[in-house]
Amino acid sequence: MKHLRSTDVLINLVTMCYNWAASLFSFNLLSFYVKYLPGDLYQNSIMLGLSTIVGGLLYVMLCQRYGTISSFTIVYTISLLGAILILLFGTSVESLMPVFVFCTRAGIFGLYVACMQNTVKIFPTIISASAMGICNFCGNLMAVLSPMIAEYEHPLPI
Repeated sequence: MKHLRSTDVLINLVTMCYNWAASLFSFNLLSFYVKYLPGDLYQNSIMLGLSTIVGGLLYVMLCQRYGTISSFTIVYTISLLGAILILLFGTSVESLMPVFVFCTRAGIFGLYVACMQNTVKIFPTIISASAMGICNFCGNLMAVLSPMIAEYEHPLPI
């Protein structure tokens, strides 16, 4: 594995492992935590499902228009904006909670699609499958923690 000795490949691997971990952990955390969010559980759940479709399409369109790095930044910003809206206005404006959930999940799923699509692109072909496996392993290792975090008392999960 002489390619793993390259500094650029190692930096890309660590960066993509972080992105995979962030996307899979957040995706699963929101799935488990949705039952504790204010508002109607059914509306919030419907928005979770719809946002995965929109988030995937959103990233593909952003990537075609703005490129990889800018698209990563935009989907991170969308999910962060949704999470901040949940934190600030979740209890005071419960009627908008499905919109906040939609925004958060669309950004998170857009990040997941970005990870899937770009892990193959940024590594040399000979180690692309290994990099995908390592990143997927790191992401799922973090995702295992999400149900435990979601069941903590109120101030911690989001």
